[in-house]
Amino acid sequence: MSNSAAAICHIPDEFPCPAGRVFWSLLDMIRYQVRDLHGLLTWLDHTVRFTYSQENHRQGESALLNPSEKNTTKLQVSCIRKHFLQLELGDSLPAIDGLLVGVDTMGLAELRGHLLGVRAILTDALEKRVFMYIPQEVSRYAKPFEMPIGQSLRLTASHRIKFEAAPVFPWVKPFGDKVFDIFENARYDAEQVALCLASGACTASVFHMMRVVEWGIRALGAHLGLRRIKSTSHPKPGGTVRKATVKWTPIENCTWESVHDQIRAKITKQITKLRPGPSKDHKHAVYGSLLEDFQGFKDAWRNHVMHTRLEIQDLRIALVVFGHVERFMTTMAVQI
Repeated sequence: MSNSAAAICHIPDEFPCPAGRVFWSLLDMIRYQVRDLHGLLTWLDHTVRFTYSQENHRQGESALLNPSEKNTTKLQVSCIRKHFLQLELGDSLPAIDGLLVGVDTMGLAELRGHLLGVRAILTDALEKRVFMYIPQEVSRYAKPFEMPIGQSLRLTASHRIKFEAAPVFPWVKPFGDKVFDIFENARYDAEQVALCLASGACTASVFHMMRVVEWGIRALGAHLGLRRIKSTSHPKPGGTVRKATVKWTPIENCTWESVHDQIRAKITKQITKLRPGPSKDHKHAVYGSLLEDFQGFKDAWRNHVMHTRLEIQDLRIALVVFGHVERFMTTMAVQI
């Protein structure tokens, strides 16, 4: 695939689940090699015209394909076969396989007939397939797409199709390597953020961003020794219960409000014990920034998106939220 800023993806009717991955993800769509297909279609048209022009000059045995023509045809048709697989044209593969087997004994006219048939199959298939164009602004989130067949197609300077080995099903890392390495549990939601941004699902992207933030908050709580959140229930006037009851709840089962309040209390207590100096200033700056971001996420985005009070239809707003989450998680990965 070229290194152009935009990407075009083919969305198949049924997504094959990659081995070792237990969820649908960005990688279940195919980063489709549209430019390569265009090159192959151009070759088909050129070869059809070439066979017409040569028939007037080549008779008898000379009308059969020469070794160079056979090799070129096999190479290009093998490339077309891979597009048949990507376009889910399994029923039409016998036409391709028959051409590959019989090309050694074909003449110009027979080859032309086969190629015209292949051209018609591809044209019909493209009319029935759905392709999604990913705008340049968010195309970087689609960069790790790889073909499920484990190979990448590239058009060389000589306009010949070349196959290159490619890593199979790499993870998408929208927040960078550091966040990816530190927050293993957040990888799924980070990948979903990339998928939503690339496909224009802005509200869903913010929803998954808040889930990424929650993994960061849990890590911050663990760093401060808060794996469980304490809550106290006071007796009601006139009730039978006379003593306050204390309850400890795992941090993952608590509301953001209670988690925020106890993390802030814990940080305030720790910083108060420190003597004035660079260490205290540094902790105050880092923790203060994280707390303000956490409060902002909760009040501006998380509560509204979770409870259907907000719909985000502008990609620019989603990218602003993404920038805040990226900064928050990177600070967590580096400082905490």
